[in-house]
Amino acid sequence: MSRFIVLLAAFFPFIGAMSQGTSVSDQGLTIEWQMAEDAYKKMKRKTLVEFEFQPAAMKINGEEVSAVSAHTRGKTSKKYWRKSYTISLEDKFSFSGSIAMKKFYLLSMSMDRNYLRNRLAFDCLSPLGVFPLWYQYVTLRINDRPEGLYMLVQRPADYALKESGSHSILRRQTTGLLAKEKFDKDISDEDRKLSLKTFESISKDCAELSGKDLFESLNVKLDMQSYFRWLAFNYLVRNGDYTDEVFYYALQNSDPVRFGIIPWDFDDILAKGPHEGAIKRAETLGDQLLFSSEDKLDRTIANDPYLYKRYLEEMATVCEVLTPKTLKGITDNIFRDLRSYFLDDNVATLSQHDKDEIGSLKELREELTAIHNYLCTRRRMMMRLARHTSVN
Repeated sequence: MSRFIVLLAAFFPFIGAMSQGTSVSDQGLTIEWQMAEDAYKKMKRKTLVEFEFQPAAMKINGEEVSAVSAHTRGKTSKKYWRKSYTISLEDKFSFSGSIAMKKFYLLSMSMDRNYLRNRLAFDCLSPLGVFPLWYQYVTLRINDRPEGLYMLVQRPADYALKESGSHSILRRQTTGLLAKEKFDKDISDEDRKLSLKTFESISKDCAELSGKDLFESLNVKLDMQSYFRWLAFNYLVRNGDYTDEVFYYALQNSDPVRFGIIPWDFDDILAKGPHEGAIKRAETLGDQLLFSSEDKLDRTIANDPYLYKRYLEEMATVCEVLTPKTLKGITDNIFRDLRSYFLDDNVATLSQHDKDEIGSLKELREELTAIHNYLCTRRRMMMRLARHTSVN
């Protein structure tokens, strides 16, 4: 039994078995480039400093492309040997005939054991209407050497500013605090100020309003349905660190400014406790069905009866959408798509540079089996508690 299964069993004794998944699908998306060897060695150092370079002789699935620039990225992932990258091309490239991008992220998944957690979250959030970005597994080669398995993901700012027609995207640190901001090049000073003022007013509403008035004021400024669903999903998957892992982007033609959300970074799902610790969380939220108490808006949702009831309604919707059959399809598809990579000796060998080495194909199936059964059990518990609590 794998170390993950032992760990899950210790916390969740109800985990059982799941039937076998579907057969493997063809893999094939590859990215490769050349760069000066001394620059390559410098880039590979375990440092948190960002490294910028220009890839040469770059190819995507054998097709030559011109790269304008690239740099390492990620708050913590830069310290790992397998770096994550932001890539900028001279012209758009059409991926799988479904999307064309000039810029994209290559995520090394160095902290995502068995390379499945972010994929699992994205696959679950998409049918909930909460995750709009394009993503796909790819293999990377640099200077003709394999670099292992990556996930190519559309940049949130590109989706917001170029596809959705937004003029603003803000990465939240906490409610009331910004980690970063980006605006359309043609945005007016008035709209820029209005976006920032709207973001700041969310925290003010939490302090000054309550009940239906609070909900209606917040919902004018933020898509509360999507926010509630994201919050409920974090509870379902026990996301240990999500407070600062969400982007707010101004929805097109919203007057006044109304934000939609783009969730990000699910390395820490299936955690034993939230980032602030289970004791502090319990002292703050008690029995309320939110996994973390770090954020002011989330604490307000938990403690305001009207908001909490609306939240539980969306939690029920999350459970209705993510049925056992849907979850089974998601975990089966992940196994199918990862199978050939787990049989690739290069992927397995290079995973030694990650936080955890990948397991065998058998261990991958066992982990996905455990995750599926755990989520189904937790889903049933959430439905029961949400219905009971909302009635009371």
